[in-house]
Amino acid sequence: MIRPIITVLLVLGATVPIGAQDAPLTLEQAVATALENNPNVLAAEADAAAASTTRREARGFRLPSVDLTQSYTYTDNPAEVFALTLNQGRFDMDQFFGSDPNAPDALSTFITRLEVTQPIYTGGMIGTRNDQASLMAEAADLEARHTREKVAFETATAFANATKAAEHLTVVRRARDTTAAHVDLARTYADQGLIVTAEVLNAQVHLARMEEMVAEAEAQVTLAQAALNLHLGLP
Repeated sequence: MIRPIITVLLVLGATVPIGAQDAPLTLEQAVATALENNPNVLAAEADAAAASTTRREARGFRLPSVDLTQSYTYTDNPAEVFALTLNQGRFDMDQFFGSDPNAPDALSTFITRLEVTQPIYTGGMIGTRNDQASLMAEAADLEARHTREKVAFETATAFANATKAAEHLTVVRRARDTTAAHVDLARTYADQGLIVTAEVLNAQVHLARMEEMVAEAEAQVTLAQAALNLHLGLP
């Protein structure tokens, strides 16, 4: 439904001024600006990017993980000094019995540990997690595509409304100018005695109605341009 509207407006050469810009905005520029700045499009694309990152993260659970830790211990606890000395391969039986085992000297110990973990079987947890992440990423991509198409359609519709409002204002202003000319002509005829004063008053009433229509048309143009700016993501 988007392409027919775009095609018709392009054939008509439709343009509409936006804000204080001198150059009129074309439909193609409006749609491109909306797809680049509309907050709904930006949010949907951000969600799709996040879902894609989550999918890559889920695939990483199949890979091995490497953990490197280092710790430092300074203690004079008898049990800990005894265990740490054995672990370091520095236990001396003669020294142990030649000293008070309940009051050992404080021992400083550095421990470096490197662990490599490779998942082999997880009961389908990793596979299910990958499937879920892939489906969520696909759904986010489809949602982003749908959002872009929806914003493009709404922008084209708002552009058409703004164009029609601008054209309607032009027509109403011309009618108002024509009516004003008729009022001046009626005054001339009344001064010459060709028509009665009531005809002049009737023309002035009609002119007042046309002025009201011009004011309403100007307000519609402002509202239509504001609505278009909203879809464009512009102030």
